[in-house]
Amino acid sequence: MSNNNAQPVYWTQRNGQQINVDHMTVDHLRNTLKMIIRNSKPINVKVKDSTPNIFKLRGDIANNFNNTHPSTDEDELWNLYSEEFHSKY
Repeated sequence: MSNNNAQPVYWTQRNGQQINVDHMTVDHLRNTLKMIIRNSKPINVKVKDSTPNIFKLRGDIANNFNNTHPSTDEDELWNLYSEEFHSKY
């Protein structure tokens, strides 16, 4: 059933040798198809959570200290970052 006008299609075997698909036996084609189906199934991959750790003050003393000391420019930048982060997550 091969089309003589079509360009040959080659399959690369496990050993690296290429074989013309038109010359493969029915059993070889069947096994090739099974391998393609088996390898195309999605695999379960555990992805590490990419959300950064959030620093949180715990306890009255820490919060009191933070609220009573003057802010710096770095604190303001941190607050902007923190608000932006919380709006996304």
